[in-house]
Formats: sequence, structure tokens, C-alpha cells
Amino acid sequence: MSRFAAVGALGTAVNLLIMAVLVQSQIDIDYLVAAVVAAEISILHNFVLQERFVFRDLRHGSNPWRERLVRHLLFNNAEALARLPLLALLVELMHVWALLAQAVTLAIAFVARFLFVSRVVYRPALVEQSFRGRAVRKHVKIPA
Repeated sequence: MSRFAAVGALGTAVNLLIMAVLVQSQIDIDYLVAAVVAAEISILHNFVLQERFVFRDLRHGSNPWRERLVRHLLFNNAEALARLPLLALLVELMHVWALLAQAVTLAIAFVARFLFVSRVVYRPALVEQSFRGRAVRKHVKIPA
């Protein structure tokens, strides 16, 4: 979990940096649009680092690469979409600075992301004994 947290911290920094650049740029991008753009970039960034540094030992015993990417994108985009109303609530009603509000929503969602990624995206293959006593790998398909 410590490597996942390190990747998450770096992803959070990337997310907040991109959001800050977009919000404070001359184009005057709305903070919600900037949050979505920053989320998309940091989601892909985190997937690459998780593949390389966090779950590299589980890559070959879990789902194929494309399936891991699709599951990662689907969950993280749904999670990012679910965070938007909280972000708007913090900024519009509670008058929290948009970057701080984004950091708060990212921190709140950390545990959910870890549980999903570790248990669904990189789920290890089950090992069963065959009738001859040899270990057999078996993948359990999760209905989409």
C-alpha cells in the first residue's frame, strides 16, 4: 500500500498542478472543467506508474493489460465524476479555494481507489489443485 500511496501522492501533485495551470491561465477555464482535465491526465499517469512500480508482480497473474486499463479508466472516471458535486459544494457553498477542495476530494477517495485497484484491476488468479495434484491457475470473471 505504501507504493500505491506514493503513486497516489504523485498523481495528486500532477492533478493539482494541471488544475492550477488551467484555472490560473489566460484562457480563464472554469474550475470544474479544469478538474475534469486534470483528473483524466492524472488517471492515465497513475495507471502507468501502478503498472510499473506498484503491481508489477501481479500483472501476469491478473487480467490482461487492456482489461486492466479499461477497468482502471471506468472506475476512476466514475469516481472522478462522483467527486465533482462535492467539489462544487466545497467551492460554491463553503467558499473553499478550488485547489484545496480538489485535494480534499482526492484524499477522501483514496481508500476506495486502493480497494478497487488492488481487488479488481490486479486481482490475482486463483490457484486450485487439479485432479493430478498440480496447481492450476484459474481466473474468475467478474461480470461487467
